[in-house]
Amino acid sequence: MTMGKRILISGGLAGGGLQTHITYLYKLLKEHAAEVTIAAVSTHWSKDDLNAARQAGVNIVVTPWKYGATSVLGKAQAMATWRLKMHRNFDVLYCIGHGRMHSWLKRFVKEGGVTLYHEANPHPERGSLMARIAAEMDYIVASSLPVAEGMANVLPAHPIEIIPFITSDRVMPAPTHRKALGDKLLRVAYLGRLVRHKQPDWLVREWQSIAGQAPVAPARLDVYGTDDTSEPLLAEMQAVINAKGLSSYVKLHGAYKHADVSSILEQTDVVVLPSKMEGLPLVLVEAMQHGVPFVAMSAGGVAELGEGNADVEVVPIDNDAFKTGLVRMAQKIRSGQINSQRLYQLAERRYGSEYVTARWRAALLDADVFWKEGRDSSRALTTTYRH
Repeated sequence: MTMGKRILISGGLAGGGLQTHITYLYKLLKEHAAEVTIAAVSTHWSKDDLNAARQAGVNIVVTPWKYGATSVLGKAQAMATWRLKMHRNFDVLYCIGHGRMHSWLKRFVKEGGVTLYHEANPHPERGSLMARIAAEMDYIVASSLPVAEGMANVLPAHPIEIIPFITSDRVMPAPTHRKALGDKLLRVAYLGRLVRHKQPDWLVREWQSIAGQAPVAPARLDVYGTDDTSEPLLAEMQAVINAKGLSSYVKLHGAYKHADVSSILEQTDVVVLPSKMEGLPLVLVEAMQHGVPFVAMSAGGVAELGEGNADVEVVPIDNDAFKTGLVRMAQKIRSGQINSQRLYQLAERRYGSEYVTARWRAALLDADVFWKEGRDSSRALTTTYRH
């Protein structure tokens, strides 16, 4: 492996699973003596998280402007000042998230360097900004098979590789066996960004009817996560809890750190994600790694998580189907049908750190070798999906 590669990450300073992935990724790259710069117009990361990255040796280049209407000011400031803050000889540009700045940052890549576009949306549209920017890059990374198939429909000539997000930098310890819950309180948890397409607000509004009777009842819903800047749902959800008198059955915990996930899942019987749009949700992979089952709609890569997996409920993208899936899952949990070891083994085999970190290490630090096979346009697309 060639050491000392210079990697420029464009974007990636959003929250949730993306922050988890980028944090593990920069640590992986630094372990292999890479020079890492993250350039983003805006950030959801806290000052502590940004400082932790800087202390790890990462060059963080970000404007003070937030997401939303003022981001145009951030772009103007970036184009005026970033030439002074970054050199122009990066070996690899890794673009993640949507935005025009990916194209602009190509000027900082040396001649012969490699540019990668990472997509998590399983429904890309021809002619969209995302499709135009992806077309300008050398290669495409997809977070799951549905995403890869969607990108192949839009950009059939581009080599595509499926590489899941990084969820851990180590092999996770095997979970303990969970006994039948019986008639005890069912502990249900939602973890992630509070945005409308993930429907945490619907969960709260409908919780009385969702958990109103057995086998779901008795049940409590714990919501972990905070607002996306563009969709302030936390106050709205708390108002619903207060108006309906749900405080004994629903609790909003606010923001949480990735380090808290293990302790949260230890106190959880089932994770729920009624999301209508996903790439490959890290929280569901993490739940499986901890031996915790989930109920989720089959958006994007979620369907992939349900393949050959008897210990989860992946339902159609329909709210009534989600309610029915939670009833089935509650029956399994109360009768002791969930096999935590089986969940763990499946997650580690498909998405564990050994496999995933090796793929990212090769894709970014040995990019010329890793992507060489993708240049053979005579191969069937399915053989490109080395997942």
